[in-house]
Amino acid sequence: MGKENTRRPKEGWRQVNFKTVICLPNAFCAMIFFLVLFFVCLILSSVILYYTFQVVELVSDEINFPIKDKNSIVRLEVKEDINNPVFVYVVYLDYYQNHRNYLKSKSKNQLAGESDDYLNDNCLPLVKPKDQLNIELFNYTGNNYKLDENTKLVPCGLLPASYVDLNLNAKYNNSDISKYIDSNDISWTTDDENKYKNNENEYLNITNEKFKVWMRTSATNKARKLYWKIKKDLKKDQEIYLTLSTTWHNSLDYTPKLKIILSNSTRIGGKNHVLGWIFFFIMIFSLIWSIMFAIIHFRRYKSRLSTEP
Repeated sequence: MGKENTRRPKEGWRQVNFKTVICLPNAFCAMIFFLVLFFVCLILSSVILYYTFQVVELVSDEINFPIKDKNSIVRLEVKEDINNPVFVYVVYLDYYQNHRNYLKSKSKNQLAGESDDYLNDNCLPLVKPKDQLNIELFNYTGNNYKLDENTKLVPCGLLPASYVDLNLNAKYNNSDISKYIDSNDISWTTDDENKYKNNENEYLNITNEKFKVWMRTSATNKARKLYWKIKKDLKKDQEIYLTLSTTWHNSLDYTPKLKIILSNSTRIGGKNHVLGWIFFFIMIFSLIWSIMFAIIHFRRYKSRLSTEP
């Protein structure tokens, strides 16, 4: 009894007396959920598709991969005005960067300039130059250091080794505009901060921004890579000639077909039909289900009214 008398009274500020909203698993709650999802997807799909259709893209025909001493020339007709910066994409056709063994064949610690105790496992099957078919191509002329068969590659692995350093020159209205082309700020900010650092005895430049873009693997068989920006406006009914060459070629001897895409961007980036249509179909799906649950709810509501005295 004494303990009960000394207990503090249940006051409002000591006890949580807020009203709670609990959505019971019934037809009405499901209808509200799908209606909210419908309006959210309606807004998202409208915004994404609106900006997507404002993006202008110039797509080239398939071209051969440029190999040593052989350039690939692309002619594109500008069908609409494109304001700078004009983004230049290289699309590798039928190139599967998402293969599991290929995707794993790299060392994140090594790329970041750190030691890796599991280097031999992470970089399989390409850890040393002797694992490669043509060791001479790894003796990159830009370095004073020459690799030998037992030296561990920097960077090691198939994914870095398959990178090809491409170079782009352009002519527009019969004048050279190569000075307007650069590869600055094409990689992600997080890549620039801590993921890539130059290493001693590297056979290619790890901090090259095009290399960072290459290491962002594609989920489909079309690897679309942003490699350059042209900081010049392109006017309608003009022609632009692009010359693609290799600064340095890898030794994996792959030569996929390529396409070149020139594109501008909007506030939400480049073209994204897929994401816009995904939200659109979710919107239609949500509308159908909200109507179905609304019918169920009102039928039950009418039957409940008819049974009440």
